[in-house]
Amino acid sequence: MGGQDREHDAGASYRYQAMTRELIARIEAGHYAEGERLPSVRALMRAHQVSMTTASRVLVELESQGYAFSRERSGFFVQPRPPRTGTTPTTPTPTRTARPAVVSMNALVASLFRAQAGEGQLSLGAAELAAELLPTRALTQAMIKVARASGAEGILYGPAGGEPALRHQIARWMGTRGVVVAPEEVWITEGESGAMGAALRALTRPGDLVAVESPTYFGLLRWIEALGLQAVEIATDPRLGVDVEELERVLETLPVAVIAVNPVFHNPFGGTVPPERMQALIRLAARHRVPVIEDDVYGALSFDSHGVAPLRAHDEAGGVLYCSSFSKTVAPGYRVGWCLPGRWAERLALFPFGGAVLPQRALAVFLAGRAHARHLEGLRALFAGQASRIRALVLEAFPEGTRISDPRGGYVFWVEGPASFDALGFHARARAHGIGIAPGPLFSPTGRFANAFRLSVGRPLTPGVEEAIRTLGRLARGGD
Repeated sequence: MGGQDREHDAGASYRYQAMTRELIARIEAGHYAEGERLPSVRALMRAHQVSMTTASRVLVELESQGYAFSRERSGFFVQPRPPRTGTTPTTPTPTRTARPAVVSMNALVASLFRAQAGEGQLSLGAAELAAELLPTRALTQAMIKVARASGAEGILYGPAGGEPALRHQIARWMGTRGVVVAPEEVWITEGESGAMGAALRALTRPGDLVAVESPTYFGLLRWIEALGLQAVEIATDPRLGVDVEELERVLETLPVAVIAVNPVFHNPFGGTVPPERMQALIRLAARHRVPVIEDDVYGALSFDSHGVAPLRAHDEAGGVLYCSSFSKTVAPGYRVGWCLPGRWAERLALFPFGGAVLPQRALAVFLAGRAHARHLEGLRALFAGQASRIRALVLEAFPEGTRISDPRGGYVFWVEGPASFDALGFHARARAHGIGIAPGPLFSPTGRFANAFRLSVGRPLTPGVEEAIRTLGRLARGGD
């Protein structure tokens, strides 16, 4: 009986923490306005199937953390928050005269990340989950199960397009994101990078122009360089996404072959394009007959339990070629991604990828049960609960005038220093202290953002990680 009581207490504690984090995330996202009444104890009991004690404890905890205040006989209300210091990063100015740029990133990316891969380095630059956050036990059990059942099939070449069971589970999962596709419309790839590479190979020829966000993910820039393409930077707002008006001017003046965007939990900004702007982007691309490649690798990590629909969910004509993977959420070492090619399926079929059979079958088993949903719930709660603390640490530790993004999902932050801040030099000093960051010039084909860097915290915010952020702040202020 004592064991059952302890199990019950542990379950109640988990639900209390998860509910508290979710309400904090919703308050910070603006779902509850300042002064608005929060759900009552009874409403929380009904919505989350918890006891009165647990529901009451959540509201009291919100009050203790400064997110709520109580009124006698009226309930709990959202506490007005003081203005945040160190506002979000500035929006790159539209160029008005955007020009194609030959990309030369691979050598720089390789040298910087090779330098921070050494033993004893704390990587806060590479966007990856810490090993302790991965569902290792569940995946190991799934792998053992499929290895025993597969026999020789497990070490043969897999079918073109990927394992049917995994394609079925991904189609089912995409339905929860607002995207309705049949399993045969899902193409398994070698990670999301492989999906984007296949998309670019299918849709372009050497010398073609690719419109990219500014800043953009450097993995995309590496593919553009490798395929002999050129990039055209489009100003991107940290909260609203790519500047559609500037993109329209570019499409009217330059022969752009592809538009590549990351509308949901943008890397590196962390922002999400509002639905109406997503629809405007789709209409613009359709009018100019230009395909869109969507990067949605962080889309499953919304701080809001309701999630965010990707660009593909707003696309009825199939002009968006959607790319994602399990590398940032479940199993980076499996190197399993997927794409939804839309009306470009015939072109993509020229670059088939069957991939390793056993990891795909293990992922299919993992996705079929409740383990995947529980795993994502835990990640969302963790990252939502610590995002504000990370922002506060940076603003407290770094020089006056520092700005930091305010993501609503994922685990990357964009930090912008004063104009004189040298991100590449800062990277070298941080590396000497055993800390890796990703300097801003990596995210631009023309080397912009020399005073900014990406901070990735795909791990629990332990005292050691907090101290590393304070060390970065001390270095940024000129200390040793």
